[in-house]
Amino acid sequence: MQSPIVRPHGLATISPEWTEFSKHVHVPPLLGTPEKLRQMKSPPDESPPVGFSIEQISIPGHDGWTNQARIYKPDVPCEPRAVVIYIHGGGWVIGDLDSEDAVCRTICKSTRAVVVSLDYRKAPENPFPIGLEDVWAGVIWAFDHIESFGEDSSRVILGGLSAGGNITAVLAQRARETKQVSFCGQILRIPLVVHPKAQPADLDFSSYDDNANAPVLPSPAVTQFLDYYQAPPKDIRISPLLATELSGLPRTYIQIAGADPLRDDGFAYADKLQKAGVPVKVSIYPGLPHGFMMLPLPTSLKSDEDLIEAIDWMIKA
Repeated sequence: MQSPIVRPHGLATISPEWTEFSKHVHVPPLLGTPEKLRQMKSPPDESPPVGFSIEQISIPGHDGWTNQARIYKPDVPCEPRAVVIYIHGGGWVIGDLDSEDAVCRTICKSTRAVVVSLDYRKAPENPFPIGLEDVWAGVIWAFDHIESFGEDSSRVILGGLSAGGNITAVLAQRARETKQVSFCGQILRIPLVVHPKAQPADLDFSSYDDNANAPVLPSPAVTQFLDYYQAPPKDIRISPLLATELSGLPRTYIQIAGADPLRDDGFAYADKLQKAGVPVKVSIYPGLPHGFMMLPLPTSLKSDEDLIEAIDWMIKA
């Protein structure tokens, strides 16, 4: 039997680590027009991969769209290998295959799994559910080609960060319902799992008040991104927490940042999954804002280590 997940006090209090970092690096809040937000993009990592290869290819998207995927494959023979299908974040509005290239490299190198990073079309130009369906088309493509890669179709993990975590939770439920594909694990890094307008009244979502003015993603930024995405609040394709049945979902790993409006999304989903009998592991990072793991912080390295450990837990189940 799993131990209940404890929610420590004071999670929103900004950590000394972030206070010191922000003295030297200005990280603007994710507020503004889509055009302004897209200008915040960091330069891509152009260093050559060591111990693995990277290939970017075109694959089918939703409704005739041609999508992009990036395949990270270990050089060392270790077959059949597990596969991690990864979905980047960005509020369904920003982000691309470069956004989380670093963590995809880390996963591939550290676990020797093949990583399939999927792009998708962004709102508001392509509102809900277009991006979601692009990812689903990419998932189906990946499963159709796994055996040709020489990989193990019984050891496929779906994961993502923020909006990518939301898409992961939604598609893990869809996979269980449709039985078209099957995952041995799902990775939810700082996910949104329920629209703020659909939060169950009996659950604690004080994180939105606690982090109304948090760094990186203040609470108004969540509303902004959801307005761009245009998803109906009670639709489980944006609010997977509202699904009536969660049993039968794969092993789940959730990362939670304390100074993040989405903090309580992670706790609420972890609790509901546990009550449904789903094995759950959670990592909590007090006092750090949304997306901190994408920045050069000591705890970012710890979050990567926690992620790799969780992937091993899923693969070796």
